[in-house]
Amino acid sequence: ENGGVSSARNYGIEKAKGDFIVFLDSDNSLMPDMLEKLDKAIINVADADFIVFGFKTSSSTEWIPTEQEDELVITRQAIRELYLPTHFNIFTQDKHFLKNFVWNKAYRASFLKENGILFDESRRTWEDGIFVINCLDKANKILVLPEAIYNAYCTQTVDHLSSKLYVDQVLQYINDERAYKDRFGAEMDFSTDH
Repeated sequence: ENGGVSSARNYGIEKAKGDFIVFLDSDNSLMPDMLEKLDKAIINVADADFIVFGFKTSSSTEWIPTEQEDELVITRQAIRELYLPTHFNIFTQDKHFLKNFVWNKAYRASFLKENGILFDESRRTWEDGIFVINCLDKANKILVLPEAIYNAYCTQTVDHLSSKLYVDQVLQYINDERAYKDRFGAEMDFSTDH
């Protein structure tokens, strides 16, 4: 039964038998050698909770996840101090290179399952962002693969849910902000006017 994208992804997480899980949006595609490149990267940092990788945004444009050439492993301290805080505010999500997409990452299946990280099936939008925040909250180590191995450019005829503004979307963002402050406020500064 079609329960929406979050339901489908949760079903996939539950049924997955491999070591890592990659999400593929219906209007995107994997590059031919993507899985081989992920496999090689995983061997280098075997204990990474997830891997962030680059993607093509058009046939000639790509986004590569790097701030510094030598920053290929992100530790728990850096996650808590730099990367997680920027994801609470819709205007600062791109300050660091992790981005709030689920499809430019490969997640260790045991990491998701042991931490009970699933998609919120009640959401119509921004389910990716909450999922990424939950991953950042629990992650101890992230591996960066500074290479575009995913095609994220979409067919122009596809009608995207993320391109529509729902009436309740603004209230959802406000409620998310409140939830973040309640959940992380003792540890992080929420005094910035969002």
